[in-house]
Amino acid sequence: MTPRYEVVIWYKADPAQDLPERIIAQVGKKPHERFEMQGHEDMHFVFKTGDSAIKCAERLFEFAAMDSVVKLVVNGYGDEAFERKVYKDKRLNSAAGNTNT
Repeated sequence: MTPRYEVVIWYKADPAQDLPERIIAQVGKKPHERFEMQGHEDMHFVFKTGDSAIKCAERLFEFAAMDSVVKLVVNGYGDEAFERKVYKDKRLNSAAGNTNT
């Protein structure tokens, strides 16, 4: 399997906001996958290198700072040396009151 790296950003869906369009503009390409479920939406952007995925995630920090964004992570598939990067995951830290990792 050829390694694949993915940036996932998950946010509260709000038709009144232009957040999805702003995220796509910041990344510079359309998401590989996009899902909406139970009032949330997530986008998956695929990259060929871990470095390019990390750089993309770093460009999304301004969005990760928003309360409406639940999660921003970088996953690596097919590359055992690549460690998953979790920049924000409110689901994991909500009990502690800390939204950044």
